[in-house]
Amino acid sequence: MKSRKVQIAIAVVIGLGCLYLFASDDDMQWPKVWAAIKSANYGLVFFSILLGFSSMLIRSWRWQILLDRPVVSIGKLFLIMNIGFMGNGVFPARMGELIRPFLIWRYTDHAFPTAIATIVVERVFDLLGLLLILALVFILMPFPQANSASPDSAISAGADNDVPAELAADPWEWMQDLALLGVIAFIGLFGVIAAMSYAPEWSLRLAQTLFKPLPHTIASKLLRMVESFEKGAIAFRKPISFLYCLFYTLLLWSTIAFSEWMILWAFGIYHVPFTGALFLMAGLCFAVMFPQLPGYVGVYQFAVKLILCSTFFIDPDQAGAVALVMWMSQVPPVILLGFVCLIIMGVSFKEISQVQSEVNETGNPNHNE
Repeated sequence: MKSRKVQIAIAVVIGLGCLYLFASDDDMQWPKVWAAIKSANYGLVFFSILLGFSSMLIRSWRWQILLDRPVVSIGKLFLIMNIGFMGNGVFPARMGELIRPFLIWRYTDHAFPTAIATIVVERVFDLLGLLLILALVFILMPFPQANSASPDSAISAGADNDVPAELAADPWEWMQDLALLGVIAFIGLFGVIAAMSYAPEWSLRLAQTLFKPLPHTIASKLLRMVESFEKGAIAFRKPISFLYCLFYTLLLWSTIAFSEWMILWAFGIYHVPFTGALFLMAGLCFAVMFPQLPGYVGVYQFAVKLILCSTFFIDPDQAGAVALVMWMSQVPPVILLGFVCLIIMGVSFKEISQVQSEVNETGNPNHNE
């Protein structure tokens, strides 16, 4: 319980701090932000929302493979998936990650530890996919330079436009280094996963040795994560299942990136390539990975604006408008759909709000209904 309070406190500090940095930026003039929002193409925004819903379906297909037997219908997984992501949106510190396995335990024949294990493996696939996409983006994407004006961008570099000095640096050189690091990290993580999947006893002993110098609380949590992964690693032990999961992961990230690309188009930002949308999507994923305020408020808007301004040299007013509309197209619709799914499943909001009290310190439900 104490660690949960610490997570919530961290989420509040980070969220409010980022919200302040976003809203108080002297380079952003709010009348121009509202004007840009009013002039956006909301047909493309609606299409972006539909793509966001389809990404939940892709997540459900992948989750069905990870859960393996007994098979859970895609329809039920889609409902639970949306409820879980709604939980991430309305509760602090990503509590939706507990809601999903809790509902799987309550409404299917899967045990709670099994469901938790699939969430851990799901996150590993997400990380694998992001590392691979980032490596490809850094290799393939022609990052713009501050001194190359774009007809679609509201600013170009130069003293006359008062572009900050930190935006005038060409990011290409260090992007190439990051591409190499991404490939190395992908290969390294893949090797670790293979060892944990096919030699679980050996990898657990190695983990115990590596974590031994750490404080007991941290070491025990890390060991539980290793054990959870090994329980849910069936997809890594079946080549066909692994390939399907990797395919769905890459399709998932591409769909989300395409939905964000549509928001850029809605604001007339056409010079950012699809690889740029992939880069924006990856940056956002890492930004919201940590404890957040409900609805990812603050961190989301700040991250979008920072990436657009510092990497693609988008005008701060336009970038701020994009950040707000992109958030409106991705977060509130998911929260609304989650509430609809609650009604369809006949689950009360009170039930999911008390998930934390239903789970004891070892991660198992307090009762065995």
